[in-house]
Amino acid sequence: MLDILLIVNYNVLQKVKRKELKMKELTLTEIRVKKKMTRKKLAELSKISEAYLSMLENGKRKPTIKVINDLANALNCKADIIFLAFNLTKSEINN
Repeated sequence: MLDILLIVNYNVLQKVKRKELKMKELTLTEIRVKKKMTRKKLAELSKISEAYLSMLENGKRKPTIKVINDLANALNCKADIIFLAFNLTKSEINN
């Protein structure tokens, strides 16, 4: 069910101009820093390793839908914002 919601959200976001979103597209690192959270704390709250989080932040790995949702919950923001932070296409999402 979560994958369907995120894919639907992705499709909606693709149709909306960024200007209309009224938000700057931020990287995961920028979101984390803005929320005043350490990498260690975010990894702990997201139930992923610090090493994996580092790879995500540095673009060396792509997150699964579950990880996107867990990061959003840990950062207390919408999954859409995390999804945009990774700038992924539907085919790049790991299930």
